[in-house]
Amino acid sequence: MSAAWFPALSPDGELAWLGDPLWTAMAALVAVAAWWAAVGTQRRSGAGRARLAEAVLLAMGLGSVVVMLARPSWVEASGRRVPGRTVVLVDASSSL
Repeated sequence: MSAAWFPALSPDGELAWLGDPLWTAMAALVAVAAWWAAVGTQRRSGAGRARLAEAVLLAMGLGSVVVMLARPSWVEASGRRVPGRTVVLVDASSSL
């Protein structure tokens, strides 16, 4: 894999969940309810490998949506300071 797609993570960083916890919790509850409803209807129609595979793929898809809403991000502390800059603009045109 290319380093541009998967940059190295430093051991000084940490995983931060930047999404709204309320939305993430609600999405998780909806995902669990949808999965439970799908598995419940599959039990009544007969069990098999295809049904199990469908339930697992549905759980993975719903879990991916919940993780996307949680917005995980790798945060590293930067050790350098960038000095601020002051800009003064003077308008000498006659339009004012």
